[in-house]
Amino acid sequence: MNKNDLKTGMVIVFTNNAVGNVLLNTANGDIVVSDDIWFPLENVNTSLKDWRKDRREVKEVLQPESNSDYIMSSFSNLKDITYTIIWENKEDIILTLDGVEYSESTLRLLITKAVTK
Repeated sequence: MNKNDLKTGMVIVFTNNAVGNVLLNTANGDIVVSDDIWFPLENVNTSLKDWRKDRREVKEVLQPESNSDYIMSSFSNLKDITYTIIWENKEDIILTLDGVEYSESTLRLLITKAVTK
């Protein structure tokens, strides 16, 4: 999936678990919004993997299943809606430990080396 496949109403879940709703063709352009975030889609590369200014990665793209699911009580409360996961980022997840970012594969390699010593 890439940025051009996004449709108004899709829900984006970021790797930091922030959640936003895709709104296309607004007066402010194509954006992702929620209770506490606002991102122009121009800040993300085509593959949805690198948000330039905010250093967030997309973890999942969800499609709400019914009209009532578009009226969420809170963007951060996904249990209030029924949805289908239409795309998952299967690439490395970035984990932060003590303020330092590590990819999941790097941590697995470090742990494997430590265990085999």
